[in-house]
Amino acid sequence: MSLIKKAVSNSMYIWKGYMKHPFIKELSTGELSEERFKNYIIQDSLYLMDFARVYALGMYKSKTLKEIQNFYSILSFVNADETATRIKYLNNWGITQEAIEGTEMKKENKDYAEFMLSIALKEEIPEILMATLPCMFSYNFIAEEIIKENPQVKSTKYWDFIKDYSSESYKECCVQWATYADELCQEMDEVRQKALVEIFKNASIHEMNFWDMSYFKFNK
Repeated sequence: MSLIKKAVSNSMYIWKGYMKHPFIKELSTGELSEERFKNYIIQDSLYLMDFARVYALGMYKSKTLKEIQNFYSILSFVNADETATRIKYLNNWGITQEAIEGTEMKKENKDYAEFMLSIALKEEIPEILMATLPCMFSYNFIAEEIIKENPQVKSTKYWDFIKDYSSESYKECCVQWATYADELCQEMDEVRQKALVEIFKNASIHEMNFWDMSYFKFNK
């Protein structure tokens, strides 16, 4: 079994918990309140700024052109594809990027960002990948599960958001990154591989905390 498959399998109980979370359940039916979704989008926009910083550190620590290009590809996705849908929602709400940048990160968001940044500063490329890939991979998992369980989601106001993470282009991006991570880590000893799987799990827990924050602390 590849390292990524081990990491996903080890964290699957957390990912299945996402699907039972009230934020995801209400998102899938279109019943999620706009205020909760707005809170999520604003906090996630702040998160993506730190996500980009982490990948910039990954580029800085890269030792080959291929590694630089791989990190750059994700930075490009964050700055273009993933941001486009958020901008659409934010424009509808009349919220500017300047207003977002003046918003305080909530504790769960800050904890997640600090977790990733700490690893990016102290560790190497494999650890950076395992701290960030759960965000990418779990969103594809969530989107595909939502469509499978609630096909009617396509007629809700949140379909544009879900569609982004279920698209073939996004799925292909995840596959490419999983393949790259496996190639990078395949020669590592068992001790380091176990540590990498643990980082992946901890990042998955931070993802759950993010959903908690988005649902339960939308007006705080």
